[in-house]
Amino acid sequence: PVVDCPPKVDALLHLLQHAQSKFDKGEKQNLKSQTVGKELQNIFLQCRPYRGKLLQVTKHIKEQQLELDKSGQRATKEEQDEQKQILKQHTQNYQNCLASAACPERYQKFRTCWNRMPPQVVQEFEQHRMTQYLCQTERQAVERCVGTIVSRGVRAAVGTAEGDIEGSDHHGILGHSNL
Repeated sequence: PVVDCPPKVDALLHLLQHAQSKFDKGEKQNLKSQTVGKELQNIFLQCRPYRGKLLQVTKHIKEQQLELDKSGQRATKEEQDEQKQILKQHTQNYQNCLASAACPERYQKFRTCWNRMPPQVVQEFEQHRMTQYLCQTERQAVERCVGTIVSRGVRAAVGTAEGDIEGSDHHGILGHSNL
């Protein structure tokens, strides 16, 4: 089954979107010079195609909406649902890429759990809007790992000595488990 409830990577997305504007020149240089900065750069580069596709789809949907607004028309419920589904799929693809790139071992455990889930169980949980409880332990492990990487990145940028600790136990891109 398709992962309908990917790990939350909001902190990683926030860091990507705001690192350029929130960090001063010195902080940006601190981050770039640290191992974690290089790791973050690799994560974002690896997922760039997914981000590009998401931005392209978002722009296309907005342009369609503007065209409809100019002509005084409204999208049908079916068209709106289709647009939401397309946007949701591309958002999830990007989130899954970020989670996988940042914490490959933990993400693989999450995917294995999800792939072993019987489709009828997934459907039942979807009907009750409870998919967040499927593979919850594995998803939360990925989310903690991503949070640790973001925390290390911020610490490295602002000059905290712990920002670039090699071999930290997050099973992500440092130590024995490679990205």
